[in-house]
Amino acid sequence: MDRSTNRSPDVVVIGAGMAGAACAYHCTSAGLRVTVVERGAIGGATTAACEGNILLSDKEPGAELELALLSSRLWARTPQALGAERLEYQEKGGVVVTASPATADGLRKLTAVQRAAGIDAVDVSRDEVIGLEPNITPEVAAGAYYPQDCQVQPVLATARLLRHAREHGATVLPGTAVTGFVRDSRGAVTGVRTDSATAPLIPAGRVVNAAGTWGGELAGLAGVPLPVLPRKGSGTALT
Repeated sequence: MDRSTNRSPDVVVIGAGMAGAACAYHCTSAGLRVTVVERGAIGGATTAACEGNILLSDKEPGAELELALLSSRLWARTPQALGAERLEYQEKGGVVVTASPATADGLRKLTAVQRAAGIDAVDVSRDEVIGLEPNITPEVAAGAYYPQDCQVQPVLATARLLRHAREHGATVLPGTAVTGFVRDSRGAVTGVRTDSATAPLIPAGRVVNAAGTWGGELAGLAGVPLPVLPRKGSGTALT
């Protein structure tokens, strides 16, 4: 339940890392009542282990690129609301380099399809690469510059997004694990069960799985196969 209003939330977000915090931020900004459930510490898993990069340079046309372009646009607006210095948001750009003429041709083909898909991808010569990054190896052949690539401090950004969500009525429950889902007679998910003595059942109109590397395990509780597994750098070990 939403403790501030004693009403059920419109949305339960499972996970208080970067993705969950962003969901809570945008939902509360839209006027929705939100409860965030996190089994560990806020931003304590993958978020704490990542670089905070917001990249378009490593995306090929397709669903992932479409999501990345939307993410880039949303992040460009977020510092205006929260303050860029509070997120350590930097529009620093990024450079992809290649070490041989053969791979340089491949990179140019990639940048061409990226530009057609909406990415600002600029082909640069060897000398231009060295001008952008003087400490790079002189064996570089060519590269591409991506001015839209940017970065935030991930733990700080997560904390600020959740603070904004709280200020707009969200309830955040760290140290609370989801143990199951509640369904109505049609099978639709209408809430979550937790291991909390004070909030064992949280009804909700919508439930968002933002559990990161545990997303597959969580989806399994709902009977939905989702092949999500952790990888090196995720902040958790494979079990």
